[in-house]
Amino acid sequence: MEVIRDEGNQPSPPKEAPLMSIGTFRVACRGFGEHEQRLLQQQLKMLRGRTEMEWHYVGDDRTAELTLLRDENQPASSVVAVFKDGRFTMRHSVEWPLRIFGLYDLLTDCERDLAQHTPATVPALSIRLSKIVSATYYDHEGLSFVILPHEDSLYCDIDDFETLVERMAALPEELTAAPLNSAPGKQTLQHAYSLKRIIWALCLAEPAPIDQLEGAEATEYRIAAWPDYGEWKSSPALLRLAALYSRQYATVAEGVEFARTSTEDVVAFLNACERCALGVSARNGRPKPAIPARPTEKNQEGLLLRLRKRLGMAFGKSNQT
Repeated sequence: MEVIRDEGNQPSPPKEAPLMSIGTFRVACRGFGEHEQRLLQQQLKMLRGRTEMEWHYVGDDRTAELTLLRDENQPASSVVAVFKDGRFTMRHSVEWPLRIFGLYDLLTDCERDLAQHTPATVPALSIRLSKIVSATYYDHEGLSFVILPHEDSLYCDIDDFETLVERMAALPEELTAAPLNSAPGKQTLQHAYSLKRIIWALCLAEPAPIDQLEGAEATEYRIAAWPDYGEWKSSPALLRLAALYSRQYATVAEGVEFARTSTEDVVAFLNACERCALGVSARNGRPKPAIPARPTEKNQEGLLLRLRKRLGMAFGKSNQT
């Protein structure tokens, strides 16, 4: 979705998050043990944001753009890296285990060879709407709307919110903004909705990213503001999630247990909070304190015996005096 920006004092979009153009590639591996796979996943997380594309680990997916192969005929110190986009395949022998800089070089080589042949993944509509920074007009097959982000407003000619969300969710990925001076006035686009309310509803209905589902135990989250449940979509599970994450840091898995809902729903809630500017912060998960083991019957008897002996000794000393 192309964004038209006014030339005045409008703020620029954050430079560190170019979500409008980033694409997604996948890494698979075959013939590796669980420890090696976990190591690869950790290295991919360490490199996130340092490569042109966003890389996701997908296990043994045969359609991945990069696959690391090991077979019995290969020495333990090397593996084969296969670059594939469905039309051609390139094989490279690489040193194993991969150091972090070696993996970075491999990913950038794959990006250089494949990016020109593989289309980038378009960000979700809720992301694109949250990145709009100035007045913007869209017109597609009878759906016309003007977005005024600084007023948290969207104007359209649809008088039912659920119908508007359904129509927007069906918009094509290649939709581009129309000239702002061609937008009809409020006499035509007479129905106003909160832009954040629309982003919230869209985000809750969009599929959760794979990497967030895989990292349910790795990161703890907290929100700084309560969602506007007086206007935004709500449910008992969403209320419990807001109660949990507004008062403490918690992992996705803890949100699942507390709200009695699914991982996908918790991730969607956190993404919706972030895209609606509710102040989502994250930190590396801390080890949970070990729960002390309950004393066994034998241990309890031993403890009572020791207490009796001490009491007996005390009474004995008392009698001697």
